[in-house]
Amino acid sequence: MARKRATLDEIVATFSKHLSRSYPAPADFSRNFDILLWGKRDRSDAAGYTLTLEKNIVYLDGLIEESLSFVERLLAPGADLDGNRIAAILAEMEKRARESTNARHERSFASREEPAFRALAEGREAGGAGYIEKLEFNYRYLMTLRLFLFEFVSVLAAVRAEYDTERAGPGDIARIRAQLGVTANYYLGNVSAGEGGSPAGGPSVN
Repeated sequence: MARKRATLDEIVATFSKHLSRSYPAPADFSRNFDILLWGKRDRSDAAGYTLTLEKNIVYLDGLIEESLSFVERLLAPGADLDGNRIAAILAEMEKRARESTNARHERSFASREEPAFRALAEGREAGGAGYIEKLEFNYRYLMTLRLFLFEFVSVLAAVRAEYDTERAGPGDIARIRAQLGVTANYYLGNVSAGEGGSPAGGPSVN
């Protein structure tokens, strides 16, 4: 008997329902980040706090890019969807991102060779509260994007266990990242539901 097919839109809608059931309201979600950052500030001086944020941003950016490539592989027919295998792959990606952080941080914030961070790094010399605020904003966003991206992988694996999916087409991975970015901004309170920031609706996979 042929298995049913789940579209990408249905997978995204299923993911959105999963988040709404699993995570607190945006105000509480954002407040949790406040508490997290207060703890980081209390554990070090201003210079140490700034360095910690810079390195975390570099680490998260690298992990997100590799995770998106992994999502593309998972959408391919015949992808290995064993839960333990997926968990091991995600852990290995985290390890690689962590191991490359120091060198990439040097290229990004010292020599400014990484285009992705050039605009942010330009504020490093001036420093001060404005620079730290930008770092905190980027940290919150990337940390949330990474969290939701791993959740998306979990939902995708669960859907693929029961449904067939189509291979990612041109623009699909960029669309997934954009949707996750909108959802991250919604939960962080950067956009309101009226601005199109609420998680995607529509039919989901049941």
